[in-house]
Amino acid sequence: MIKFESVGAIQAAKNNPTITSVNAVANYSFLTYEDTLYLIMNVVNGDDSYREGITFPAGELLRGIDVKSIEGLKLIVDGKHITGGVSGLTTGTVLVAYTDGTLKTGSAEGVYFKVTKTGIKLTEAAVEVKVCVADATGTAGATTLADLTDVDTTGVESGQVLKYDGTAWKPAADATE
Repeated sequence: MIKFESVGAIQAAKNNPTITSVNAVANYSFLTYEDTLYLIMNVVNGDDSYREGITFPAGELLRGIDVKSIEGLKLIVDGKHITGGVSGLTTGTVLVAYTDGTLKTGSAEGVYFKVTKTGIKLTEAAVEVKVCVADATGTAGATTLADLTDVDTTGVESGQVLKYDGTAWKPAADATE
C-alpha cells in the first residue's frame, strides 16, 4: 500500500485523469508519462475505494497524481513497492521510481523520495518518505539550514533566532525577550 501520511493531503495533488497506459499497469505504482512521474491511484468501477492488487490492461485510462505537485508531502510506502523491501533502509536513504513501477535506492535527481522514518507497519513493513524535487541543475534543494548559502549557524545557542546582517542570516539574541 502507498498512502498519504496526513489525512486530506491528497487534495493538494494535481491529477491527470487522461493517462493512457501502453502496457499493463498496477494500481499504486509509479509511471512516467510524457516526461512526468505519476503515482497511479485508480478508483475501481463500482467501488469507491482505491484497491491494491489490481492491474489495468494496456489502453486503459488511468488516474495519476503528478508526484511533483506533492513536493514536501510525506507518503507511507510498504515494502512490496520498494525493490528489495524496507529491510536495511535508514533515515536519509534516497529512493527513485524504477521502470517496473516500484521505488529503488538511487540518487537525488529529478523527483525522488527521501526516507524520513522507518519501522512503520501498514499491510506489511513500511517506511515514511518525503517527496523531493531536485532543481534544474540536478542538485537537491536545501534540506537543513546549514545547506543554505546565506545562513551561518556557527555557535548557535538555545533561545537564539536567525537575524539578517545585510549579508547573511546569523544566530542572535531574540529581541522580543
